[in-house]
Amino acid sequence: MDIAKQYYIGIDGGGTKTRCVIGDTEGNIIGYKVSSSGNISAIPLTQLHDMLQSMIETVLAQAKIPLHDVHKVFICLAGADRLDEKNKIHQSFEGSTLFDKIMIQSDAHAALAAGTWGDSGTLLIAGTGSIVYGWNGGHNFRVGGWGYLLGDEGSGFHLGKLAVRSILQSHDAKLPMRLFQREILAHFQVQHPPDIISKIYSQKASVPMIASICSDVLLAFEQGDELASEMVHLTQQELIRLIRLAQPQMDMEKPLVLHGGLFSSGPFFESFCKHLKLQFPTLELLRPEVSGEVGAYILALHANQILMDEAMKENIKNTWGNVKEA
Repeated sequence: MDIAKQYYIGIDGGGTKTRCVIGDTEGNIIGYKVSSSGNISAIPLTQLHDMLQSMIETVLAQAKIPLHDVHKVFICLAGADRLDEKNKIHQSFEGSTLFDKIMIQSDAHAALAAGTWGDSGTLLIAGTGSIVYGWNGGHNFRVGGWGYLLGDEGSGFHLGKLAVRSILQSHDAKLPMRLFQREILAHFQVQHPPDIISKIYSQKASVPMIASICSDVLLAFEQGDELASEMVHLTQQELIRLIRLAQPQMDMEKPLVLHGGLFSSGPFFESFCKHLKLQFPTLELLRPEVSGEVGAYILALHANQILMDEAMKENIKNTWGNVKEA
């Protein structure tokens, strides 16, 4: 092994999982590790530090790489978009060999980089929550992302809440339940619509639970159900409204990356792009070809002025696929 070679680590941590990869300057990804939540708002700083330290040690051991050959560790975590949070995480490594190698950003920055290969652009996330995040060569901005009580318009939670509301409205109007509504009742393990209320309000995890049922709505939308189509259209209009709010800060000549569970549905993605293009006909729309941890690895390369050519992009995609499946 060439001990003079430089290696780069990318870490992407969300509310549920944290994922880590290590690769070299040619785009060869050679190690991969998955761990628990990386949201600094959800876990103590000491626990977060220990988890990150353990992941880094694991991928180094997998790749048989000494730490001194690692040039940069780019850590992208949920809740780390604020300067004081970045500083807290960084300071937790004070005294460690890692301290001078670490850069910290939000998980949205990693998701954007996964779509733009590290270049500037704008990200629209429609997962459990929703947010617009943009980066224009050093300046970043965000629109939305204010949580389920005050924001998350156009999110999976938003669509799931519309679906639950439709069940209660159908019950009030004495209308027969549609197939997707019956499937949602079964998901909550209830037969009568009013019983869904106690299920939801008694659950601490009601937000992800409500967001998870949007898959039933998306399937009904794909099958042409009119009510499901109406709810999907309302959800998409909220996402388009977020883009309109963000437009003054966006570079409209750069791509808009569409990321999150709703966009993993082909029919939802195609329908959304069609409606968005009516208002922004020249805006380039794309979905990431790699995942957030690979986006963080790409950011680590960019931090060392290593830019992406087509050969490196293909190498990253191929080696990432091999490592992930191993």
